[in-house]
Amino acid sequence: MEKQKKKKMKPFYLILLAMFLSSCSAQYHLNKAEKKGAKLGTEVIYKYITEYDTITNEIKVIDSIPYSVTKIEYVPKTRYEIKFDNKRFKDSLNFIRKSYKDSVRLQIKEVRIESKADVKKTKIESKSSPFLRFVGRMWWIFIIFGIAIGAYIRKYLPF
Repeated sequence: MEKQKKKKMKPFYLILLAMFLSSCSAQYHLNKAEKKGAKLGTEVIYKYITEYDTITNEIKVIDSIPYSVTKIEYVPKTRYEIKFDNKRFKDSLNFIRKSYKDSVRLQIKEVRIESKADVKKTKIESKSSPFLRFVGRMWWIFIIFGIAIGAYIRKYLPF
């Protein structure tokens, strides 16, 4: 009976582990909140330990303990601010694209010219050697010749 319960609990633990490992981090949520307009800040507050004397009616400060408090101010962005931020981002991307457009075109032209020069060199080299041209065009004759020699030799060898 206990073995059946253990077998049923294994998938549950695996699912729980998978959910834990694939969940979002706290930093992700903080970044998302900052994009939406939240302002995070920490403030150090001192808590004083005081002693009150009832006879002399004096307050004596004995010690202070600093502790930090995180304050979150959430001022949501308006539609105008969101549109303005997106437009500014798109404008900056367009500016970068335009500034690099000319240099990319020049690089492409240079690569085309270099590749054409390489093709011309290979054509000139292949024209200079007629034997290499023959070998390049008639490669299938060499394969047939090799098969024929192999068949001829096989007749005389005892395998």
